[in-house]
Amino acid sequence: MKASFSILILLTAIAAATGAVDANSAANLVYTDILVENITGKSIMVLDRALTHGSKVETWHDEVTVPFNGYLVLIDDMAYANWEHPCRWVFVSTNGEMEIIRMIISSSVSRTGSIPIPTSRAG
Repeated sequence: MKASFSILILLTAIAAATGAVDANSAANLVYTDILVENITGKSIMVLDRALTHGSKVETWHDEVTVPFNGYLVLIDDMAYANWEHPCRWVFVSTNGEMEIIRMIISSSVSRTGSIPIPTSRAG
């Protein structure tokens, strides 16, 4: 078990170093680097398609501009809460760079497990 986990960390590090970040490796980077492999009371969701720099993602109350080409990983910091509560949106670039935006998650997101969908492209 320990050896397989070490291999997972090594593969994630190689993917980040080579710029080969996909949705799964973006989630793994968030898990290892931000959550330090502890998801007690939290959940992680990832949008399975890449987002384009400058595109817009609507939130419950406003919209966020995607900072670079990459993936959106949602950390629900209070996975069992029923109403609006803190969460973090982590944009992970294709080269492994991360930008965290602190948000409030709506109750519908925490119950359904869905995450926001990009609404338009910049331009």
